[in-house]
Parts: sequence; structure tokens; C-alpha cells
Amino acid sequence: MNIMFFITPKKDVISVSDKDNIKTVLKTLNEHKFSSVPIINAEGNYLGTIKEGDILWYLYQKSSFNERLIETTNIMDVPRRSTNVTAKVDANVEDLLHILISQNFVPAIDDSNIFIGIIKRRDVISYAYDKIKSDEGYMADFFHAKNCQDRCKLLYMLGLSIRIIRDLDHEKLDMDRVEPPAIWWFFIYT
Repeated sequence: MNIMFFITPKKDVISVSDKDNIKTVLKTLNEHKFSSVPIINAEGNYLGTIKEGDILWYLYQKSSFNERLIETTNIMDVPRRSTNVTAKVDANVEDLLHILISQNFVPAIDDSNIFIGIIKRRDVISYAYDKIKSDEGYMADFFHAKNCQDRCKLLYMLGLSIRIIRDLDHEKLDMDRVEPPAIWWFFIYT
């Protein structure tokens, strides 16, 4: 499926300018309760994503959290510890799944590097969840199973080997004797 189905358009995306200082970016992050925002220049080009952790590490390395530094430092002077991978408008969402594991959003750009919006991890996961839950077949059975034991048996029938570990004593349990008296962690291997 094309990413355009999931895109939040540029006009609806909170972003910061490459001319903003640290204080302005922190205010934006705080107001919207975000941990990262895209940086866009006046021409509309995507320049990167700034994360609150990048700012904290920068201030820590400067050994200063004073107001003057925060007001005079341009956001582009703050080194970014990682770079958000971008997607072209003709990409498929399936190609982004591995990226969305480690990014809250994927910036979408056109062939001229013009920012057109973002694909949010939440939107892709919600779509996948709804699709899986509504589809006929084994995954619908999985989500509608009455208890932990039924879910485990369904996964086992699918050919997945499952190791179940009880959270309290980490005791390995037999598939036929699974009971849900406590929280269980599932490690599924294909």
C-alpha cells in the first residue's frame, strides 16, 4: 500500500525552522508533548529531525543549562545523534515497517527533498491491527481467543515454537498446562 494513504500532510505537522533557537524548539516540543519534530527550511526542504535527547546531550556536553545559551544557539548547531530515515512519495508502507520500529514517524519527501508530511507509527499500527482483527482466519481467532492457553495453542498450530516464561519465577511451562494466573511474557520464534 502506498504511503500516501497514511500521510499526515505538511500543513497538519508541527515542525520547527532551521532559524529557530533551542528555546523555541523546546517550547514547541513542550506545547505539543512531542519528543521530536522535523526541521524545515524556508524553501520547504526537510533538513532532519531534532529530538529532545539531542538537545539534552548538547546542553550536557556544554555543561550549561543557562538561559543565554538556550536563546542564542541555533537548532542547526545541535548535533543529532541519529538521523531519521525519510521516504519518497512513491514508497510502500511495507517498506517502512522496519523503520517505524525505531522512529515515531517517517518524514515523507518528494524527489526535490521537499517535505510533504509524515507517516506516523501509530497510524500504521492502528491500520494493521484493525486489518488483522477484522480479517477472517487465524489472526481473527487469535484476537478473539478466550484465554492465554487458547492463544498459545493457535500460535502453536501455526507452526510457531513458543517458549512461555512466568514473570514471577521464570519457570518453563508445558504448552498443554498453560494457565493464566499471572502475567506471561511470550517469546515467539519462527
